[in-house]
Amino acid sequence: MARNISLSDEAYEKLTQIKRNHESYSDIILRLLSQKKSVKEVAGKKLLPKSFSLKVIRNLGSQTLRRLENESP
Repeated sequence: MARNISLSDEAYEKLTQIKRNHESYSDIILRLLSQKKSVKEVAGKKLLPKSFSLKVIRNLGSQTLRRLENESP
């Protein structure tokens, strides 16, 4: 089932920059989340800015928010 989420222009541009050939935006998000890294690790390596990561996660739903809370120190 597909869901619609809202992204800022900045978030959309960042996703577009890391998009691989024939990869959907859902694929990008799943690829990044499957790396089993915390949001802080991803933001700290400047793969994604912290504000982008939090905006995307807030739009993904309660399951992702619970996962983020479990990763917090």
